[in-house]
Amino acid sequence: MAICDHMCRGRYITGIGTGGLISDFKLLGLTDKFERREMMPEAIDTIHAI
Repeated sequence: MAICDHMCRGRYITGIGTGGLISDFKLLGLTDKFERREMMPEAIDTIHAI
Protein backbone atom coordinates (compact mmCIF):
# COMPACT_ATOMS: atom_id res chain seq x y z
CA MET A 1 0.00 0.00 0.00
CA ALA A 2 2.85 2.37 0.79
CA ILE A 3 4.31 1.91 -2.70
CA CYS A 4 0.92 2.59 -4.33
CA ASP A 5 0.46 5.69 -2.19
CA HIS A 6 3.93 6.93 -3.15
CA MET A 7 3.31 6.29 -6.86
CA CYS A 8 -0.03 8.13 -6.66
CA ARG A 9 1.63 11.04 -4.81
CA GLY A 10 -0.50 10.63 -1.71
CA ARG A 11 -3.83 10.15 -3.48
CA TYR A 12 -4.21 6.41 -2.83
CA ILE A 13 -7.28 5.43 -0.80
CA THR A 14 -7.85 1.93 0.55
CA GLY A 15 -11.37 0.64 1.10
CA ILE A 16 -11.97 -2.10 3.65
CA GLY A 17 -15.22 -4.03 4.02
CA THR A 18 -16.64 -7.30 5.27
CA GLY A 19 -17.05 -8.66 1.76
CA GLY A 20 -20.11 -9.23 -0.31
CA LEU A 21 -20.31 -12.87 -1.30
CA ILE A 22 -21.79 -15.25 1.25
CA SER A 23 -20.26 -18.16 -0.68
CA ASP A 24 -16.75 -16.89 0.13
CA PHE A 25 -17.48 -16.96 3.84
CA LYS A 26 -19.17 -20.35 3.71
CA LEU A 27 -15.84 -21.76 2.51
CA LEU A 28 -14.36 -20.56 5.82
CA GLY A 29 -17.25 -21.96 7.82
CA LEU A 30 -18.80 -18.54 8.48
CA THR A 31 -22.48 -18.06 7.70
CA ASP A 32 -23.58 -15.32 10.09
CA LYS A 33 -23.21 -11.77 8.74
CA PHE A 34 -22.85 -10.45 12.28
CA GLU A 35 -19.89 -12.76 12.85
CA ARG A 36 -18.18 -11.16 9.86
CA ARG A 37 -18.76 -7.69 11.31
CA GLU A 38 -17.30 -8.75 14.64
CA MET A 39 -14.11 -9.84 12.86
CA MET A 40 -13.53 -6.47 11.17
CA PRO A 41 -11.76 -4.63 14.04
CA GLU A 42 -9.17 -7.40 14.29
CA ALA A 43 -8.66 -7.38 10.52
CA ILE A 44 -8.16 -3.61 10.49
CA ASP A 45 -5.70 -3.82 13.40
CA THR A 46 -3.75 -6.47 11.49
CA ILE A 47 -3.62 -4.30 8.36
CA HIS A 48 -2.40 -1.32 10.41
CA ALA A 49 0.29 -3.49 12.03
CA ILE A 50 1.64 -4.53 8.64
